[in-house]
Amino acid sequence: MQGPGVPRTISLRDRLLTHYLRSGLRGFHRLRRLLGGEGHLLRMRTSRGAFLELDPTSYIDGFVLKAGYYESEVLDAVVRRLLATDVFWDVGANFGLHSIHAAAARPGAIIVAFEPNPAMANRVRANAELNGLDVSVQEIGLSDQIGEVELHLADAGNPGASSITAWDCNRYESKLAIVISTADAMIAEGTVPSPTLMKIDVEGHEEQVLSGCKSLLRNPKLRMIVFEDGIERDTAAKNLLRENGFVEISPLVREENTCHPLANFIAERHPPTGV
Repeated sequence: MQGPGVPRTISLRDRLLTHYLRSGLRGFHRLRRLLGGEGHLLRMRTSRGAFLELDPTSYIDGFVLKAGYYESEVLDAVVRRLLATDVFWDVGANFGLHSIHAAAARPGAIIVAFEPNPAMANRVRANAELNGLDVSVQEIGLSDQIGEVELHLADAGNPGASSITAWDCNRYESKLAIVISTADAMIAEGTVPSPTLMKIDVEGHEEQVLSGCKSLLRNPKLRMIVFEDGIERDTAAKNLLRENGFVEISPLVREENTCHPLANFIAERHPPTGV
């Protein structure tokens, strides 16, 4: 919820650098160094109203700085269905883009952000604090087992592509040991409240996350899941959802001009009514 007295000013330097970046003019990084902003996160207000601190050298951050948001169709699908009494899990939260905006749009809803990369988890916390919002950050990876695995860290230009499941076509610059658990185990332990809505974007590890949700997927209180998957109709993730009562699975139309080999889908137990 919005907290009192949280400073949300944007410096002249950040305004100038964001404007310059959006203009497409060459020499942005040189200007950034001249203004003493090298390594500095740029603060902006997104097209959806929240404040974020973003890294212009990173793909998703840079896209938000230029276009105002990234994959707004995901946020729209969530917010249209999110009630003040709901619990929303953002699995693969990155720097908190969807978590922050969901919390801002629906005060009262419980927002849980899962992000196993400590650097990105800290950015979720910082962005939540910047907006005076209550977001529970779980610095853990969800999967189909409990233990410790290696997180493949994508290069600095796109940390959002980091994943437990390595892709042959992606470049990874290092590995990081992380703790993983299953959704069912975390709910049974009382670590986090059971979700009514979920977003899963874990760069190819979606099937394993869903496989760790066997009890959760049977819970009728879980109404909707937005997830990233291949474009094929029959994938392991989609079939698992259908087997557990998610009868409506539809692709989300990308609102921004983003390029990605996977697509976003929405899975619901019942045909949507008036949303």
